Amino acid sequence: PVHHTNEIAQSHCAHDKPFAHNWMHGEFLIDSSGKMSKSKGDFLTVSLLEEKGYDPLDYRYLCLMTHYRKQLMFSWDALDAAAKTLGRIRAKVLECKAVGGSISEEFKTQFREAISDDLNTPQVLAILQKVIARSTLSNADKYATILEIDTVLGLDLANYEPTKVEVPVEINALLDARLEARANKDWTKSDELRDEIAKLGYVVKDSKETQEVRKA
Repeated sequence: PVHHTNEIAQSHCAHDKPFAHNWMHGEFLIDSSGKMSKSKGDFLTVSLLEEKGYDPLDYRYLCLMTHYRKQLMFSWDALDAAAKTLGRIRAKVLECKAVGGSISEEFKTQFREAISDDLNTPQVLAILQKVIARSTLSNADKYATILEIDTVLGLDLANYEPTKVEVPVEINALLDARLEARANKDWTKSDELRDEIAKLGYVVKDSKETQEVRKA
């Protein structure tokens, strides 16, 4: 507390005006051994997360899941779960991506109430999931509402582009066999092949004409 009080005082003196109207940051980030600190050499860096294959926004999502006034317990399992959830959200956003929509007044009100309630980001994430799941919203309206919520979340959902997957030959062979099974309306064989593909670490998504595959 004293550290930040001093920073505010110094900033006011240096600029001869208030540095910021609101001064706040998240509680301590801790792991199983306690608070992370530079002096102990056990603190996380974004570059370390990137080296391990994570998108920095995976970590941002993890932080948004906990209210800023509460300590955030870090674990690689928790980061994995956050990354998977963000991945599912991104996939849904791509599905409904369309221009010309209108922001849902119902969800806009819920969003503003939650974010005005002491930056309740966990609640905002819950509202985002409700928007995605709402079947009565058109894709265009759903997309516009998602982008409105993301103005605060900062997950850059509007600019996300999936990474092209290099599919191994054996997976392509199974996909071809599955397409043939679907063409023959052999749904049992199709499901068996889907499960076999899943065991190899890939997820299949069907459309009317074809199928898409991505890493699980």
